[in-house]
This record gives sequence, structure tokens and C-alpha cells, in this order.
Amino acid sequence: MAESPEFRRATLADLECLVALARRTFLEAYSELNQPEYMNAHVQDAFSRDSLRELLNSDDTITLLATAGGRPVAYAQLCRESPCPGNAAGPSMELMRIYVDSTVQGAGIGAGLLRESISLAKKTGHQSLWLQVWDRNPRARRFYERHGFEAVGATSFMLGPERQSDIVMALALAGAAGSSVRGAGCD
Repeated sequence: MAESPEFRRATLADLECLVALARRTFLEAYSELNQPEYMNAHVQDAFSRDSLRELLNSDDTITLLATAGGRPVAYAQLCRESPCPGNAAGPSMELMRIYVDSTVQGAGIGAGLLRESISLAKKTGHQSLWLQVWDRNPRARRFYERHGFEAVGATSFMLGPERQSDIVMALALAGAAGSSVRGAGCD
């Protein structure tokens, strides 16, 4: 990639490009291993204009957008106050979604977006940043592990009538109480 990516907070003016990016990247990430009818139904619901408009308007959700060459190529959505499953204490922020267009994967944009997300969580006083990753996505798990995330639990996700297993991963943030993810209250 010739041009360095830019990272910024998405606004309502980005709604149409965010809808297209969210739908495309979700399908790229999961279509190969899932039933098309379940994928299409989920995309129509989770990435509808109304759903994404609601998230952009929410005080609890922050959407970050990465652009390269003037076009949106990745995004992340974070929930400000989202207790990590099993979390007993300490404020934690959830990285609800992070997706990178397949045409720019491997160019460092995902890593940059993750760094921006970690920085945001630190600046807002959170003790940990956590996420869920599909247990059938070892590439994503390795990516998060390279950035210091640890597996701290498991949960599930419904795609149509299929229950899929997710691994809960968390990162203790510098300056937070405790020296490990578990110490940050995300057991």
C-alpha cells in the first residue's frame, strides 16, 4: 500500500460507506465456513442502515474508520462500558468489531486500527480491552495474541439457528490495577 492509512472517528456522514464496508468485510471473513442464508440474514440485520446509524448515534459506542487513498478500508467498533464476561471489577471496554477489507489485509492497517483502539481505551480510563473471536479463526487469534491479548474465557454466538463458539480474549492496559489480564478483573 503506497499511502499511509488515516484513522478517525466515524460520523453519520460515513453511514453509507460504513454499511457497505461492514457488509463486505463480514462476508469476506465468514462466508466460506457458513451457510449463505444465515450469513445473508445476519448481514441484513446487524449491518442495516438503521443498526449502524443507531451505533453511530450512541454515546456508548465509538466507531473508528481507517481510510487509505481516500477510501474506507477498515473499521472498529468499541463499547465504552462493557463488562468482560466473568468480570468482577474494573472498567473494561469491548472491541465489538474490527474488520479489514481483504484487498489491504497484511498492510498493517488492522494493527494500526487495533493500536488506535487500545489507545482510546487507555485514554478513557479503562483497565482492560476485550473481544470475542470465533474459535474457527486461528489467524485472528494469532493476530490478537501478537498484540498481547490472552484467552480468558469462552462464549457463544448465534448465526441463524447455529450456535458457534467464541473465545474471549482480553488485554490488561498499562497503568491499570494488576499486572495480568486476570488481575484486571477479566477471569
